[in-house]
Amino acid sequence: MLLQGTILILFILASFAIKATTNHSQYIEELQNKFENASSLNKIVYLDRDKLSILIAQQGSKDSRSDRAQPINKFIQSVVGHTLTSFDAETLYFRLSSPANTATPMTSQDGSKLCIVIPANPNFNQAQSIGRSLFWDQLKNKKEYSEKTIKAPLSLEVSRMISDLHETFHCLDPWFFSEVTHQESAIDPHSIHRSEVFAEVGALLYMKHLGYENINYSQAQIRTLGSYMSGKHIRPVTLSEPQPWGAIYSLQKAILKIDEAVEYELPFAWNLSDILQRSQAITQLYSLNSHEFHALSELHKNKKNLEGQIIKFRQHNHDYLRNRFLLIEKYIKKYQQDVKEASDFLLEKQPQSNALMIKTYTHDTNLNDSDICPNLDYQASKSDFAGQVSQLRQNHYEKNSQDKGLDFTSLEKVFQCFEFLKASPS
Repeated sequence: MLLQGTILILFILASFAIKATTNHSQYIEELQNKFENASSLNKIVYLDRDKLSILIAQQGSKDSRSDRAQPINKFIQSVVGHTLTSFDAETLYFRLSSPANTATPMTSQDGSKLCIVIPANPNFNQAQSIGRSLFWDQLKNKKEYSEKTIKAPLSLEVSRMISDLHETFHCLDPWFFSEVTHQESAIDPHSIHRSEVFAEVGALLYMKHLGYENINYSQAQIRTLGSYMSGKHIRPVTLSEPQPWGAIYSLQKAILKIDEAVEYELPFAWNLSDILQRSQAITQLYSLNSHEFHALSELHKNKKNLEGQIIKFRQHNHDYLRNRFLLIEKYIKKYQQDVKEASDFLLEKQPQSNALMIKTYTHDTNLNDSDICPNLDYQASKSDFAGQVSQLRQNHYEKNSQDKGLDFTSLEKVFQCFEFLKASPS
């Protein structure tokens, strides 16, 4: 009985792994069809987390690099007919376990240029999707936030689309992204900032083209507070040098200029080239200038040191230095006002337990036969079984799309079943 179930499940997984039809998979397929060949620089590939979760569950051993690379390459080959080196595919395998969205230029084994997008996690609800930009999981237990929760001003659909389009516009960017990814020496943080501004502006202009209105102010507040929280508390390291992520992801200045910049245009009539050209122009005009970028970098790194610099150069007899630090002082005051505005807009007091805590589940290592896949009849026909698996995924996705909160129970039963049966002796 157990052996039959094992064989049937693995056969079904092999047959249906790349034919999942959840709403999320349909959405990823739409992105793939729209943007796969939209850039002359590379072919864009979106990793479908739903389909890959099945391929990874199907994969037996995950002990070696080739084991971990196999499901990634199987998926990419099914989409665009190319495969990556085992090293690159393994890198993507590990990135899938992170909540981060990424766009990564890679070269296939046959020399084709690809840009691999890891989209937003479909299992996130509305507040978690926005909380990711605020580094909430890392910061929610700090004293100043421990009694706060997030007010989510954007719908789950809009938040995910902005995230996925942001990564897409990195892949479409012929100006700023290539400047960052092709630098042979240490990467200039200001260049990274301009690349992020371009991607964000491109995403929001594309949303405007699709008919979404009144989202830029909310997104600007998210970026303002995210800039402050990451700059003050997060000290990630890229290569060997710490990067000023608070300044790099301070995108709100450009976001708030979008509506003004295209006020008299007809966004529905734009084509992709129009959006790219406008994104470039807004980035060049409204990304942080050198004074503003230095101000935020120093403010987050060492506020007292920056205040000392301002006092020192306030009366300096050199016009450039005096004017530079007068501009810096003015910008810091405005930024601090903006952070307060964003905090009031996005955070509210939550005296009970933190509302964004994610319930986690521990796999039961003492499962017996009656516990295995209690909601699935794996003696059913192949099509019936595949339908049951697909329905569980669909129900889970729809609950999150309607912002009904996370409920991993049904999904966990499916993957407990897969893991248990694979681990069981034949």
